[in-house]
Amino acid sequence: MSLMISVSGIRGIVGDSVKPGDIVRFISAFLSSIPDKSNSIALGRDTRVTGEAIESIATGTLIWAGKDVYSIGVCTTPTLLYYTGHTDADGGIMVTASHNPPEWNALKFCNSNGIFLSQVDIKKIKDSLQKDDFGKRLWKNYRSFGKRIDSRNALDMHIRGVLSTINVEKIKKKKFKVVVDPGGGASGDIDKKLLHMLNCELIMINEKPGISFPRAPEPVPENLKTLEKVVKEQSADIGFAQDPDGDRLSIVDERGIAIGEEYTLAICGESYLRKRKTDIVCNLSTSSMIDHLAKRYGVKVYRTKIGEINVTEKLLEIGADFGGEGNGGVIIPSINPCRDSMVGIALILQLMAEEEKPISYYTSLFPRFSMIKEKIKINDYLPEPPASTDFYNILEKLIKKELNASSISTLDGVKVNIGDEWIHIRMSNTEPIIRLFSEAHTSERAQWFIEKGKTLVRTAMNKIKGC
Repeated sequence: MSLMISVSGIRGIVGDSVKPGDIVRFISAFLSSIPDKSNSIALGRDTRVTGEAIESIATGTLIWAGKDVYSIGVCTTPTLLYYTGHTDADGGIMVTASHNPPEWNALKFCNSNGIFLSQVDIKKIKDSLQKDDFGKRLWKNYRSFGKRIDSRNALDMHIRGVLSTINVEKIKKKKFKVVVDPGGGASGDIDKKLLHMLNCELIMINEKPGISFPRAPEPVPENLKTLEKVVKEQSADIGFAQDPDGDRLSIVDERGIAIGEEYTLAICGESYLRKRKTDIVCNLSTSSMIDHLAKRYGVKVYRTKIGEINVTEKLLEIGADFGGEGNGGVIIPSINPCRDSMVGIALILQLMAEEEKPISYYTSLFPRFSMIKEKIKINDYLPEPPASTDFYNILEKLIKKELNASSISTLDGVKVNIGDEWIHIRMSNTEPIIRLFSEAHTSERAQWFIEKGKTLVRTAMNKIKGC
């Protein structure tokens, strides 16, 4: 299987599509794409068992290229980006495969402002790899080597940034009882520091990493049964769950019910917009709850392609200060221009403290939708992902023939609206799969959309296979 290369980073299966030489090549290409005057790069990793080896290769590559390495060690992706944007680092590299299974790993890159690379930046990396003299100018003699510098203050810097706009004293007085499930990922240490500073009674579960993660890495309801049980047994005020690199956040309410990661952005938006009115930016697959939130506060919603950099760029372009993705990713550019689960935790606790209502109350503020997310493995039909243009053109024609759509968007894949219900079908940036998202007023209707979408995807795949 080939490496996945997109605005979501470079990732693959270690030992298969990711080998030591690939790490050297892509870091070299990254360095070739940034200004020559760059002298230092921040480096962090999540807890995957392959992370330490990849981190070592990355460190050696950077030092040999004459760069000082600000070595953070195990940290969340938002910590790495916050640190890069608030120090003199000229860029950042995170060793992670985010929510992918444990056999996956590789690299995410950010610029000196702590912002992920754009599609244009990724193209520069791809172009660098094609040049005959690629990398030759990078390597230094021993007199010009860089050095490794421990940067263990990154977590504290990140926490200070998160708490800088939060009503800390109000939260501390409530002494919330909180259960946290980092899924064996990188957020365990910063979760403990942050919540102890907020005077919370903290219970950690699934904290320790191993060869595999203690639960499936995506913080979706079906993977949070243990968290639900502990919240209920301990009569906790709330439970939080994160993915391995700590940029996504899910909630379990005080009743022990995983409410779904779509509610994270909506509830955080309720917390933020009560204090500061701002337009909202989210991606095409984010729940229509966001539209209801925007209507309540009299602001606009702008939707982008999938990929958090697309949301971040739009936020910065229009000067908005709240956005994110429906997978539990909350972005407030004035704090951290990326998905940040720590920002989400702080906003939710602030809302609960100031309004003195349980978290279940805030789910009732939004109309009830049923969202279903499924995926189809491309290699069940084709050995490699097809050209996206071919796939989407065929799919759009099938949809026009089969569905009575009120609107069809081809901004990113194909999204079909029938009234205020919809299905979104697109090729993943991070895995060789087709993702299907549907949202409707009932679970039966949402499932109907999914089954119809699966049929259309299989038909499109078979047409491509037969060409």
